[in-house]
Amino acid sequence: TGVPALDDVLSTFAEHAGILVAARCAGDRYIDDHHTAEDVAITVGQCLCDALGDKAGLTRMASADRERDGVEVRAVLDLSNRPNFHSDLAFDEEYLGGDAAADAGDGECGAVLSSEMLVHALESLTLETRATLHLE
Repeated sequence: TGVPALDDVLSTFAEHAGILVAARCAGDRYIDDHHTAEDVAITVGQCLCDALGDKAGLTRMASADRERDGVEVRAVLDLSNRPNFHSDLAFDEEYLGGDAAADAGDGECGAVLSSEMLVHALESLTLETRATLHLE
C-alpha cells in the first residue's frame, strides 16, 4: 500500500485469518493516510464478503485474544450480516510506531498510519464484510 504500518496490519490479519491478501494501490498519500487506508479496507472487506458468500455452514461467532509487542487485544466477531463496529482500543501515540514512525515518513503525510485511521480502516473493513466486530 505504500504505508508500512498498514501493510503490517494487513499481513498480520491475513496470517491469523489463514488467507492471502495482496494489495497494491496508488493514491493521494501526499495529502494524508485517509484514502489509502480507507479504500484498501473497503476493498478487502468487499472481497471477504464475496468470499464468505451466504455464510451458511460457517461458525458465526468467535473471539480471540492475542498479544503483540506487549499489547493484548481481544476481538469478538459475529458474521451476522448486521454490520457494526465498536472499539475500546486505547492509543497513547498519534501514529502507529510513535514519533519515530512519523519522522520516518520523510515529510510525506500518508507514509505513516495514524491511530485514528487504523480504527477507521478496521471499521470500514468490518462494515464492508457485513460483520460485527468488537475490539478491546
